[in-house]
Amino acid sequence: MITKEEEFLQRLAWQSLYCLRACPPDAILFAADPGAECQAHMTLCPFCRERLEQRSARKALPLGTSLPELPKRPAVSAGQIWSLEPYLAGWGPGDRYYNPPLVLILAVLDIPHRVVQVAQLAPNETLLGVDDLVLEDAHGTAEAWNVYTVRIDDLHRCWGETNPRNVREVIRLSELDIPVPDGIIRMFRDLETDVGAFFAMQSIGKALSVEEAILEMDALRSSNPDWTFPEDLDDPFLAAALATPPRSLLSLAAANEEHIDVTVMRTRDADVQLSMTRAFLVDKREKDDGIRYFFELDGEVSDCREIQVWVRNGDCRKLETVYFEPDSPYFTIQLERGVSNTDGFEFRVVLICHEA
Repeated sequence: MITKEEEFLQRLAWQSLYCLRACPPDAILFAADPGAECQAHMTLCPFCRERLEQRSARKALPLGTSLPELPKRPAVSAGQIWSLEPYLAGWGPGDRYYNPPLVLILAVLDIPHRVVQVAQLAPNETLLGVDDLVLEDAHGTAEAWNVYTVRIDDLHRCWGETNPRNVREVIRLSELDIPVPDGIIRMFRDLETDVGAFFAMQSIGKALSVEEAILEMDALRSSNPDWTFPEDLDDPFLAAALATPPRSLLSLAAANEEHIDVTVMRTRDADVQLSMTRAFLVDKREKDDGIRYFFELDGEVSDCREIQVWVRNGDCRKLETVYFEPDSPYFTIQLERGVSNTDGFEFRVVLICHEA
């Protein structure tokens, strides 16, 4: 039997977590036309109604002009704490806006896709159960009862890591089946498993639909008959990067250090359409480990999921040191000094967009 004080603290924790997980960001809530989904959410959510009432006391912060630094992106391994990509967020069941959580990597799996098994993290210990594990260094609580799978490409940023002993303990706890009584703890767990299911479907479901759309090179060629593709390639992304577009899509000026051509791959159901845009070099910074190139896309490109970049200098090699923030026109490429000091290299860039 919990005390009234404990119940009060649980209710406060529940309110805080609900806002964190299920309420839309300011850009959506305060929009001139927030949309039907937001209106439906408002009828159910007293917290967002209160945010609207307090809006008059707020002032918008001016947008900064600084370019994003390339974050450290280590090789993904068990024990790391990651946030999920912001582009996975969105409206879902229960008239909620699902915000990406932090997750603990339990295992890295290569079959059938490059995916990771994760346990979702809660921000505090107030709603702790016997099958939760509190992590050190303020990383939160690992929900061993809320384990799911996401693509490695949908991991956003690494925020640290915990020790292998904690990973083994979370895996052990995940195999238990402990009943949870009705009440705030049950409400909390229902919400958290809904969040996990939403992001697992966003990640794996979209990955499957995109892969099915471009599984066959024949499909890529048939959807873009005016493009010339290299022979003997089974990677549709690399094929798009190296393809020659029709004359009508070629840049008026040849690509150079001031701007580069970007191939836009837009998928919708089983259709894959290619187009071209440009990116302008806005900054170039020398670092100890190489040179960072900051580019800005020419015009708005919607529904962007990711960006893939190859450097061509005799051979063609895919780069992992690329930073792209969805809904931002900027992307950053880091090139090690051995290549960046060589004449004649060029970037081949593919911007991947998925329309629901």
